[in-house]
Amino acid sequence: MRQVGIEEGKEVLLSVLRVCSKEGDVEEVERICLKLLDSNDGIPTQAFVYKMVAYAKVGEFIKSLDTFREMRKLMGSATVPEYRELIEVLCKAENTKLAESVMDEFVKSGMKPPLNMPSYINITNLNLGMPGRLHLAFFEYENIFVYNIYLESLIKAGNVEKADEVFNQMQSDEAIGIDARSCNTMLSGYLSSCNTISSRYLASEKYNKVDKLRYHLMLEKDYDVEPRLLSDLDYVLSAVRKDLVNLV
Repeated sequence: MRQVGIEEGKEVLLSVLRVCSKEGDVEEVERICLKLLDSNDGIPTQAFVYKMVAYAKVGEFIKSLDTFREMRKLMGSATVPEYRELIEVLCKAENTKLAESVMDEFVKSGMKPPLNMPSYINITNLNLGMPGRLHLAFFEYENIFVYNIYLESLIKAGNVEKADEVFNQMQSDEAIGIDARSCNTMLSGYLSSCNTISSRYLASEKYNKVDKLRYHLMLEKDYDVEPRLLSDLDYVLSAVRKDLVNLV
């Protein structure tokens, strides 16, 4: 930069750092971070974020985590955006263990993410087991938007029983409630479980839940079934009704 007459000021260094981080040029990122660290203005938190991204780009996620720890030690704390960036990096890398660790730390810090925080949403889809501590993290938010995300993650993971439990909890809690989105999510779970059940008794039990949800609750609240579910709904209802007739 000096060769072309560009002064390596703080803003210029940050701009170059951003580009280098996207390219995974960790050597240049380290050089610039050291330069910022030695400057009179000190190193801004954004520089650490770029450093985390750079190491993630080359698959060195432990170093991304170490960078986060270094930043927190130097600055005294970390903010929601910085936690978000690190969790996003780990989620994109499908590094479940580290993502859970940082999310757990975030929850324990007492900070609350925005309801549309991507990392908060992505981590539910990252780990199909949904550890208990993440369940607790969701239950801190009495908000239908967050619960719908949680419900969808459980259905995606195939955990229909847990989703059923959460859906019932939403119904019974006036502070949360249910809407067309949550009803359709739960309906999709019931339908998928019906399609994988061979036992007529179990299928009829699931059919009763489909029937109750579709023809009682959703009709009562005037919620439409999403088009993507209509063919599965028709198939399951006709198949189960036929089995029930044959049992008579």
